Amino acid sequence: MRIAVAVCVDVNLINRISHVYNSVLRHTGEVDFYVVCDKGIPAPLIQKLPQKYRVIAGVDMPEIDMQAQRQDHRLSHAKAMFYRFLLPDLIGTDKVIYLDNDVVVVGDLHEMWELDLGNHYVAAVSSTFQRTLSQNWKALATAPPPPAGVDMEAIVFNSGTLMFNSPLWRQDCVTEKIIQIVRDYPMFDQIALNVACQGKIYELSQEWCMPANCLKGRELYLDGNLMRVYGSPKIYHWHGANKPWAHTCNFQEVYEAYV
Repeated sequence: MRIAVAVCVDVNLINRISHVYNSVLRHTGEVDFYVVCDKGIPAPLIQKLPQKYRVIAGVDMPEIDMQAQRQDHRLSHAKAMFYRFLLPDLIGTDKVIYLDNDVVVVGDLHEMWELDLGNHYVAAVSSTFQRTLSQNWKALATAPPPPAGVDMEAIVFNSGTLMFNSPLWRQDCVTEKIIQIVRDYPMFDQIALNVACQGKIYELSQEWCMPANCLKGRELYLDGNLMRVYGSPKIYHWHGANKPWAHTCNFQEVYEAYV
């Protein structure tokens, strides 16, 4: 079975796909590359997508009230950020790799694909900056008390690179749990993932989601301070507001090589 890779887009990101696909193709070879499209994308834009993409159009999550999300300006992201959690239901494979649009793959995804996830729902890389759930929780404007039984000092995982254990995810209805959490606690996809899947996330090595904007060579800096030294990147991730298609960023040449 070929590797299944997916990105999720709305009208603002539908033209920011090719660098992801091209980098996967160069370093992994042919994969089943899925593009999950928000229902608000006009049909002519979807029709312009290359036929090599496996397009899943008209996707929505009506259970999530984005008006409630946007009461906090820091939660002004589009609903499409939650579509990654639909992938185990939308794609009929035992695994599926999700990639944010602001990444470039420079390693062979077969290395990740062949990992045995055991009884874990999903594989992810630990967050570089907000290391515990309590730090993420403080990003919420109202910061309501967390759900009962959640360890607020547990490490946080980044949602930019994920590999789903689809049968177990579906069996335990994890998507439904995430939807309920988001309805009760307006929050980013990353916090919802960590709350719903705490103790069931397989930790990938940091090289699978390198924070490109804070790297100098293989050294990570935060506020001018050296945080750690990494091995060779396998995925570059331009997290935050500075995207390589809109700004001059660290490792701009990496992005431009695949556009």
